[in-house]
Amino acid sequence: MRRPARGPPLADRGLPLTAPVTFLVGENGSGKAETLFNLARGVITQEGRGFWADDLTTQSHGEGFFTVLDHMLDGPGLYLMDEPEAALSFHSCLRLAGLMHRVAGEGGQIICATHSPVLTGLPGAEIVELGDHGARVGEWAELPLVDDWRRFLARPDLYMRHITGHET
Repeated sequence: MRRPARGPPLADRGLPLTAPVTFLVGENGSGKAETLFNLARGVITQEGRGFWADDLTTQSHGEGFFTVLDHMLDGPGLYLMDEPEAALSFHSCLRLAGLMHRVAGEGGQIICATHSPVLTGLPGAEIVELGDHGARVGEWAELPLVDDWRRFLARPDLYMRHITGHET
């Protein structure tokens, strides 16, 4: 099967960052939020503390994730995130969007690969869709990931019947 023709690779043409927060979305790409958590484990003491006072070993995955983020994302700098929503609930995704907004307002530049319609809804963020077409700027309401979630939330039975083999 032939792949569709694509434009020049992103590395050849660059990706201008026009907003303090840029989200990279698309089916391609993988990563785990555990990467940050494993980094945190590498810099903690035996008491479970690192650059923060809280003991990560007594916190849930999401709580520990925010302990690290709250202390490591601060002000100007370049912040790269790979699917940070993997460890987070809906409300925690909203909290992360708020943290991203604060850091961007303090002069930080955030580039985040995500599959989250919550995070990509952050006002003022640029959304870049990656796919067979290459890379293009997208609008939140027109993203396939937003459409998929919208259709699923409206009629989960239409999706679940394919998984369970049962009509509902």
